[in-house]
Amino acid sequence: MKLYSTSLCLLLLVSAHVVAVRGPQAPLRLEYGFDPFIPTLRRWYVPQELYPFYGWGGYKYTNYARENYLRYISYALDGTNRYDIFGNYLLRGWRVYAWRQEQNRLLGSGILKGDRFGKWFKNLVVASDALGQYHTSLTVGNQIRTSLTPLTFNKSRFNGVQWDLAANHFAITVLLSRANWPVTPLRSSDSVQLTEYANFIGLRGQAEINETTRLGATLVNSHLASSVSGSAGFPFAGVLLDDQNSDSVREILVRIVDDSPGDGRGAIYFSSRLRINGELVPVRPFVEGGQRRGALLEAVDSEAILLRFRIPNPAAAQRLNFDLVLADDYRVEVASNLQIDDRGQPVFLPVARAAGNVGDHTNRRVLHFEYGLPSGNQIAAFDLEVRNLLGWELRGEFAHNTRFLRFPNIAQTLRHKQHLSRRGASAWFVDLRYQSGRLSWSGELFGIDHNYATRGFIPDQSGRVNYANAERNWFEYIDDDDDHDGEVDWVRFEDNLLPGFADRAVIPGLDENNDQISDYDENENSLPDYDEPFWQHYVDPPDFMFGVDMNNNTIVDRLENDQEADYPYKKGHRGYNIHLAIDVYPHMSLRLGQARQRLPAGMERSHVRYALISGLFDHGRWGRLEIFDMLKRVEDDIADDLLLWKQLPGRRGGLQPFADPLIMRDALVNESYVAYALLRNQFTVRHKLRFDYFNQFDDWEDSFFIGLVNRVDYRYRVRPGLVLVPRWKNIWRRGTRSTPSRARQSELQEIISLSAVLSLLRRSRVEVGIEMQFFRNFEPLPAAPPADYIDDFLGRTYSLQYTQRHDYRGYELTTNIGGEFRDTDFAHLQELNVTRMRAFVEVVA
Repeated sequence: MKLYSTSLCLLLLVSAHVVAVRGPQAPLRLEYGFDPFIPTLRRWYVPQELYPFYGWGGYKYTNYARENYLRYISYALDGTNRYDIFGNYLLRGWRVYAWRQEQNRLLGSGILKGDRFGKWFKNLVVASDALGQYHTSLTVGNQIRTSLTPLTFNKSRFNGVQWDLAANHFAITVLLSRANWPVTPLRSSDSVQLTEYANFIGLRGQAEINETTRLGATLVNSHLASSVSGSAGFPFAGVLLDDQNSDSVREILVRIVDDSPGDGRGAIYFSSRLRINGELVPVRPFVEGGQRRGALLEAVDSEAILLRFRIPNPAAAQRLNFDLVLADDYRVEVASNLQIDDRGQPVFLPVARAAGNVGDHTNRRVLHFEYGLPSGNQIAAFDLEVRNLLGWELRGEFAHNTRFLRFPNIAQTLRHKQHLSRRGASAWFVDLRYQSGRLSWSGELFGIDHNYATRGFIPDQSGRVNYANAERNWFEYIDDDDDHDGEVDWVRFEDNLLPGFADRAVIPGLDENNDQISDYDENENSLPDYDEPFWQHYVDPPDFMFGVDMNNNTIVDRLENDQEADYPYKKGHRGYNIHLAIDVYPHMSLRLGQARQRLPAGMERSHVRYALISGLFDHGRWGRLEIFDMLKRVEDDIADDLLLWKQLPGRRGGLQPFADPLIMRDALVNESYVAYALLRNQFTVRHKLRFDYFNQFDDWEDSFFIGLVNRVDYRYRVRPGLVLVPRWKNIWRRGTRSTPSRARQSELQEIISLSAVLSLLRRSRVEVGIEMQFFRNFEPLPAAPPADYIDDFLGRTYSLQYTQRHDYRGYELTTNIGGEFRDTDFAHLQELNVTRMRAFVEVVA
């Protein structure tokens, strides 16, 4: 018996020692429990967790007379034991997030985001640490606002991992994401396992050279990958997926089009030849389309030239090289039998464009290019920042874009060995400023190639890559968020699981209070505030919004919106802008400058010489005066088309296309704006004057616009609890626009209103108001009035509203009950007379 007890103790000590060496934090536990070391034939049928958790053994008699039965609860309420790859015990808990990648196996890329990632942490986990000057933070989230540089990476909703390290003189950032399916699966306990996927990596380092200089380097890359394709070669170049490599290249389509249709200069095609695996082959393409000009074939306007190359012995082809002899204003695009959309139609991707807009064959050249399918996209950049160096400041960046392509061949078993080709583009800018006393100088130089790309391709749920499907198969490095509200303006299914979304209200420059609601429809009733009773006294029409228009498309620059990535300068443009600023008087400055832009792929040019004087005078007693005047000499034939937010009466606001009228091809333009405001003892006076004049030096006629707004209101307290608010507003417009329709405008609008506010009880009030609106159109009524013609009218509005403020269950509520009656009588178009009534009950918490 003594020998038996000694042996048992030794065995227990040995077992405890083996567990302990697993890690200093490992809990003391037995590897096999107690029973295996007792030599008995009896078997105990006891569930593993019942003994330690409930103290229940198989020999016990259960009687619930004194202690009631308790239902089973999970033994793992606090999770399960977790260990790292070295076997060290971490803690007892749940796996919230996990991303694992393994090569040479099926389903090698897996992402798990448990339901606790969303419920407990709201899809964002941050782990940080610091010691002295060194700080580090690891961020995992679905919507991370992150930016590296203006030309490489800038996203409002990055879904992935960001790891940052910073010290006194340097900073490092690592971005990681699986660009397709980086989200939670339908069942939170499962991970999204993929064999074919697209990975994104971003790297940035910034070093402080001295107190004034910072130098940075950035690398961003997205590439297609497969966990069964092997990892040899350059991994960032990517591989072709099964769908891309489902067959051999049997036919190549080369399309030659007019790069600037409508200008009379087309693309000239002379001849072509094909090399397979580096050897010239006697394959002549089937030629379709084009127009004959003597012995030459030309692509003019929408008439394209299509070359069909039939590839002999496709299974043996491992590389295809093309030589095209071209001239004039050409653009070359390519497709193949493997480069198709969901309907089986070819998707053409750009190859090259002619420089300039030549029409005399002087740019005749041999264009060389290799065919391949996109497998990866990469941008390497360097940036420099100099601050306050003897009054100078400099910020610049140079970025080189490399697009990787691999030649598909189903007979090639090692995909990383498939022929790799590259196409490049670059982008750069330099911003230089100098300040000395009352004098300052600013200059900016920039150039972004038309084929500079900040996007990669990603597979969809079925593993296909449709190069024409921007929503499902494009991964953007730089978002389109023109109004800077964090909502992406375009639709991108970068998560490939949840429905695509886009900003429903893209209102750049129209949301000064940052409530993500247009300043012209703050009450969100689909009626512009400048056309709504009582509201229109305080809100002026868009005609009276002043701002700088450096691209000369008649739209204030801060209001512009497009569907392009938010680069610091427009893609495909090169140019500069320099100006000198002088403070000629306190709070008044004069700026003299010149700006030039050109499109390297076309003949369009923009040349602007300008002078801008601005003044702001704010006197507590005499009010606030703002003065702006910009005189510019413009020669601009670059079309800057946009999507603008517009809201018509009775309709919801929305984006509508705007075509640049190009009224400043050769013109002298003056734009003036004067505003005055005085607020004193509940008495408010405001005036605005807007004057634009276009003096044309070409065949266009001169045009102008002049507008004046005057408004006065006063809050008069008759007695305690009773306030009268009389208002008067006057709007006068006159002008013509240099458009083909020669639209003329001459109108006057008078708005008079009176409202009375009567306080009731402690937190209730009644407000009643009447408004009269007189509108006079001085332009004669045409026989067939256009849709935008407004006839003379008299409008009357009567409003009544009861308002009560109160607290309810911790909320502050405001309740409005009331009604409104509107009556409008037109002078000539009586059929448009309208009477409207509405009643409402509204509760705001």
